[in-house]
Amino acid sequence: MAQAQREYAASFGTDDLRTFTVSRKLALTERMLRNFDGAVALYESLARAAPAIKGLEDDRRADFDWEWVDLLYSAGRYARALSEVEEAEPRCSKSIGPDAEGCRLLLLRKGVILLRLGWVDRAAVAMPRIQAIARDERSPYVQTEALLLGLRLESAASGAGTVPPSFDKVRAFGESGDSVTIKPIFKAAALLALAESRLRGGDPVDAQRWAKKAIDLVPGEEPVDEDAPPLTGSMADIAAGLRAFAEAGADEVIVIPSPNTERAIRAFGEALALLSQ
Repeated sequence: MAQAQREYAASFGTDDLRTFTVSRKLALTERMLRNFDGAVALYESLARAAPAIKGLEDDRRADFDWEWVDLLYSAGRYARALSEVEEAEPRCSKSIGPDAEGCRLLLLRKGVILLRLGWVDRAAVAMPRIQAIARDERSPYVQTEALLLGLRLESAASGAGTVPPSFDKVRAFGESGDSVTIKPIFKAAALLALAESRLRGGDPVDAQRWAKKAIDLVPGEEPVDEDAPPLTGSMADIAAGLRAFAEAGADEVIVIPSPNTERAIRAFGEALALLSQ
């Protein structure tokens, strides 16, 4: 993919949307390989280029900004992540409105970063917006993120022995079973949030109980559809196969290279580049 990125830059220029897209795919591949230094360096370059990219729509810019902030957070660069999100979230709200999904995700990530840095009071300023997002059922993923962040903020502000107001709502979500169709990993996250809340409330025994329920909920890998045919051939063939899955209605495809090596993962980046064309 690095070669494809260089070819795009040479053919179309560094301010072309196609070059930007391929470079972004390359950066995501580096992150997937947990090469955080390489991914951060690529995203830094992309962030500098973003304002001049022709055809980069505001909602796509918000998606990129969230990826950049989330990468910094995952890499443990919390102060830098806060600096970036404090610029990105107001820009997003101004360009596409504060209730756009990308802007909401940036707001929620900002709250998580502030909590990580110990600035509970600063994070709590956005509590009314966080609670409003938690009541909005249009995007289950964003709603869940808001619900869990709200519980963490309430728990941080509550004293020992106090049960936060949203505790029961988070518990109902975490224990919802098949009645709520969302990936088990999100319900496990809810149960872990309950464990954290009970730790803050001074009840380590109950915290351990919730943590065990979370582990039991996601005991192993996600199931694999054995009927799905393997994608073989050239990278163009593999890209065509992925498009076919999308056209058939798949909203997510988990790709496992064979052999599952770093070299194979890097080679797969070429298929991602073809998908962006």
